[in-house]
Amino acid sequence: MSSRPFAQIDCTLAQSKKMRSLKSSEARYAYVCVHLSDHGSYTGMFRYSKIVWADDACLSPDALAGAIDDLVSNDLIEFDHDEQLVRVIGWFHKRNAPENASRMQSLIADFLSRDTDNEAMFLRSVAEFTAGSVKRAQRWKPDSPEWPKLREAFKPFLRQIYQEFGDDFIEALTNEVDASSKATKAEIHSMFPPLTLAQRSPSGHPAVTVGAHETKTIRDVNENENKDGYENDTAVSDVNAGQRSCLEELAHPFSPEGSTGPKGRAKSATLNSPLAREAKASGQKYL
Repeated sequence: MSSRPFAQIDCTLAQSKKMRSLKSSEARYAYVCVHLSDHGSYTGMFRYSKIVWADDACLSPDALAGAIDDLVSNDLIEFDHDEQLVRVIGWFHKRNAPENASRMQSLIADFLSRDTDNEAMFLRSVAEFTAGSVKRAQRWKPDSPEWPKLREAFKPFLRQIYQEFGDDFIEALTNEVDASSKATKAEIHSMFPPLTLAQRSPSGHPAVTVGAHETKTIRDVNENENKDGYENDTAVSDVNAGQRSCLEELAHPFSPEGSTGPKGRAKSATLNSPLAREAKASGQKYL
């Protein structure tokens, strides 16, 4: 992820309720250092060595440890002590949300080149980026040429993240979308049909129940779907518009170069996927 030569900080930061809830001025300055660090990235998530951070904030290692605990407990940051990875919570909610589709595409490239094993933190960052970008785009005129570019960038990006992380991404994105405006919700749902299907599911996830005590998640099914003999190009009929869009997207690999993602996970889904089974269970017909 690319580093930044400058930083944007909201002028209301000093009056922030969370900021004023911190126990010490040391913790407040440590938080400001996260925003100003030249190790920072445009995604608001980066590796920040505690040795460097302590030096930037003019704190001893013990004092920094206390400051980090304070920042985490007040939901200002997430911090992975093993990777020394920090994420600013709410990074894309205000100043740092991209202003145009070109900037969004650049940030998408940053996310796709991720170099962290902390999947949960990564997915929360992607979800916040998605919601923050669409929220910022609400300032555009309805006929702005930026809207088609936004959708063209986000649709394959969200599909790729979903195919790699399944239910975990649905959960992270749902948490962000639920806190968004109606306009932002509608736009994200239109770009990413699996989210709509997940919220319609009684369990809150597009999972397939196969027995009284056995439930297979999206990731479980995708790992075994090739054993069932369904063809990827099977046509679908009598399915509502949202299900049709979702099934057609998932029935083809995202990448024409291959069918596996950066970690070797399956990137194609057949009509035996959880979403197809859900449609089938509700009485839909297939050609």
